[in-house]
Amino acid sequence: MRYSQLQTIFWFCYLIITILLSLLPPYQGLHILSIPRDKYQHFLAYFLLSSFFPWQQFRLKRITVFLFLTELGICLEILQNLLLINRTGDFYDAIANSLGVVAGIILISFINSTQQDTDSKEHNYTSINNKLFKNKLLKKAKHNYIQTNPGLHPELAILEAIILHGNFDDFKKLISKLGKEEVARRYWQLIRHPEHRLDYITMNFFNIYFIHHLPHLAPPKLKNNYSSIITLLPRQIPASIFSTQQTKILPLLRKFSRLFHLSNSTALSLYLQHRRPSTIHLYSHYPINKTAILKIINNHDQYNINIIQDQGQSRLLLDVNSVLINFVYFPFQIPATINLSNIINMPSLSSLAAIKSYLLIHDREWSNYVDLYFILQYCIDFDTLLKQSHALFQHHFSQKKFRQYLCYYDDIDLSKSIDYMQPQPDNINEIIQNFFIHLATH
Repeated sequence: MRYSQLQTIFWFCYLIITILLSLLPPYQGLHILSIPRDKYQHFLAYFLLSSFFPWQQFRLKRITVFLFLTELGICLEILQNLLLINRTGDFYDAIANSLGVVAGIILISFINSTQQDTDSKEHNYTSINNKLFKNKLLKKAKHNYIQTNPGLHPELAILEAIILHGNFDDFKKLISKLGKEEVARRYWQLIRHPEHRLDYITMNFFNIYFIHHLPHLAPPKLKNNYSSIITLLPRQIPASIFSTQQTKILPLLRKFSRLFHLSNSTALSLYLQHRRPSTIHLYSHYPINKTAILKIINNHDQYNINIIQDQGQSRLLLDVNSVLINFVYFPFQIPATINLSNIINMPSLSSLAAIKSYLLIHDREWSNYVDLYFILQYCIDFDTLLKQSHALFQHHFSQKKFRQYLCYYDDIDLSKSIDYMQPQPDNINEIIQNFFIHLATH
């Protein structure tokens, strides 16, 4: 049984007892109370009636409750004169009743106004009340974080609920209502709070997001830690990365931007500019729909399509105007919020590094080693890579197996050429192998 229901039952029981005590003979009536003065008894009785009134259950206006209880007190005094109970009504008793009602309503009004101040801060912060929290999950998250985590201010609790339980559209709605700078300020306050519940991967992503967009608001220490990553965030496509044919295909990628994001070596090449990608990799956490993909491309007459490899719902490799496009079902939802020239989104560098670690185990290609080598040399340390991989893939990523494969090359075709952007030593393959063997065994 809910608290409001118990309060309602208690109040009605108390009301009946008050009426009975008012109409019983004096020796059974109010004189049995421990308070010696009759007017104090009347005041206290009606103060409790008004202050414990179940407001949430009935949602009546205060003036309505005041008139009801005041009229009740007056009627009971009149009945004492009419009934043969050896009692007489008293005008001053009615005044005491009314004063008790007024005192109780004033107390409740004060308590409610204090609560409304807190609620108004929350409302002013979100400016959207429950409109942002359209689904049941977010409504529950909002309630839980505000009610069960009193250590967090409601402003920070709501932001934390949106980050952990909402999707990125909810986060963007919050930004559109409050402005990016206000949300950034609240985020930096949140992660400094000792009772926040954000995990490593979530904080890593939003750290990069806010440092990238609003570096002047970021804590200096964090900004320095992420400087090597943030400076590599691609805002435009470097002309030298893609071939002429690949560049002509790029507008087509916009047609797939709703379900796919740029990933794997294609996205990494834009961050690191270390090599030219031979294939454009598009990843999605939805199974591949070959019919829909071919229909989108066939709507444009300028594209010639050849199916190179069809692996059902897991992978589709196409040759489109002599450009390889690899559509891949990747069964993990990867945040992809870095927009590339308003064409398509791609994940952060740290997420791409974790993807490469996962692929090194499950997709045995020399290019995965090459990409990881440049990531670890210039951007991310090995411990951070392991933490990010565990956070992103959890039990699907085995550090033991990852270290083993860093040292195993018997199943790798090293003869495949890598189109480096800068000249590399003739023994670059040997340098990369020795680097990983040393890294994995120390």
